[in-house]
Amino acid sequence: MSSFCLLIFFTDFYLIPLFPTTTTMTDYIVFNFYLLNVFVFCMVHFVYHFIKNISLQQHLEHWQKFSYLSNINLLISSQITILYYLFYDFVFFFKIFTLLMNFIGLVAYFFILTDKLNSSKRFNKTVFFISVSVVCCSLPLLTAIITFDGLENLKERIKVKAITCELVALVAASIIYVTRFPESLFRRNKKEESWNHSEYLFHLVISGTAFYHFFILIQSYILMHSSLNQPELINFKS
Repeated sequence: MSSFCLLIFFTDFYLIPLFPTTTTMTDYIVFNFYLLNVFVFCMVHFVYHFIKNISLQQHLEHWQKFSYLSNINLLISSQITILYYLFYDFVFFFKIFTLLMNFIGLVAYFFILTDKLNSSKRFNKTVFFISVSVVCCSLPLLTAIITFDGLENLKERIKVKAITCELVALVAASIIYVTRFPESLFRRNKKEESWNHSEYLFHLVISGTAFYHFFILIQSYILMHSSLNQPELINFKS
C-alpha cells in the first residue's frame, strides 16, 4: 500500500517541487517506473504467500513463477533507474547498459518460464539470482569507476556506501533463503510456515531493500540536480 501511495503522489507532490526548473520528464518516468515495479513485487508476493497459506496447490506453481519474475523485474528496474543517475551526462553508456539489463532480464525470464528454475534445488536458485545480481551490478560500476577516474568522483553521482549496504542486504537475504534460517535451527518441520519462516524473512529483507533503493534514488536525484552538470533531457520548465 505504501508503494502504491508513493506511486500516485510522490513525483507530483515532492519530486517536481524540489527542483521545478531542472526536473526532467526522464526523472518523472524513472521514479514512477521503479515505484510501479516495487508495487507489483509487493502485490505478487502477498498473493503468493496467501495462496501458499491456504494450500491452493493447483495455483501455487504459477504464482511461484510470478514471484520469481517479480524478483527479476525489481532487480532490473533498480539497475536501470540507478544507471540513469550514474550516467546522466553519458547517454550512450546509459542506453548500452539499459539494453544489457533488458537482455539479462529476458534470459532470466526464459529460465523461469521454461521450468528450468522451478525444478532446481534451493541452492541453485540462489546461485542463479546472485549471478544475475552480480552481472547487473559489476559491469556498470566498473565502467563508471574507469570513466570517472575512481570512486571519489563516483561519489558525486551516487551514494556508494548506501549501494554497498544494499548489496550486503541482498547477500544476507540470499543466505537466509539458502540456509533455511531460522527453521533449520529451531524447527524440524521445515514445511510449516509462520512469520519467522526463511521464505518470509527473505521477502521481507528484499522488500526493505527495495524501499532503501528508493532512498538511494532520491539522494542520487538530489546530487544530480544540485551539481553543475545538468541533464541534457527535456525539462518541465525552460
